[in-house]
Amino acid sequence: MSGRCPPACCRRPGAVARLCGVPWSGSPVGVPVAELPPGRGDSGDGQGAGGGFGSGTAWDGRGERPERAVLVVRSLDPALAPLLPGLAGLVAETGSALSHLAVLAREFKVPTAVGVPGALDRFPAGVPLTVDGATGAVTAGDLDDPTSRPTENEEEPAA
Repeated sequence: MSGRCPPACCRRPGAVARLCGVPWSGSPVGVPVAELPPGRGDSGDGQGAGGGFGSGTAWDGRGERPERAVLVVRSLDPALAPLLPGLAGLVAETGSALSHLAVLAREFKVPTAVGVPGALDRFPAGVPLTVDGATGAVTAGDLDDPTSRPTENEEEPAA
């Protein structure tokens, strides 16, 4: 292909060439297909897939499930759907907000972050986590009291 867009790709100057990013006459060289939002390039956070905000204990799906489990997985396998009810959060290294499990997680109001680089290594089982399903931010560390912080899928106790 000699380093240029195929002829069908370049019939309208600038139209498709911006998508493929291959140099050709009349088009900028190396135009990216997609860019991360400003300030998100090195943050390590993923993409929010909905469900609000939740906090709990990281769980890899093996062994006994913690009381407020945040399921941390490599990929969003639809076979994990039976684990969704009662989760405090869901974090995945791969996937998108439109993947089947992410859609189901929204239905169960489980805060979900997808595309979180190295999630399994960064958040081993037993680590306290907070998940923001709107922004995709996942934070590890001690919380004041992870069991007392309500998520979107829980009701606050009546006063």
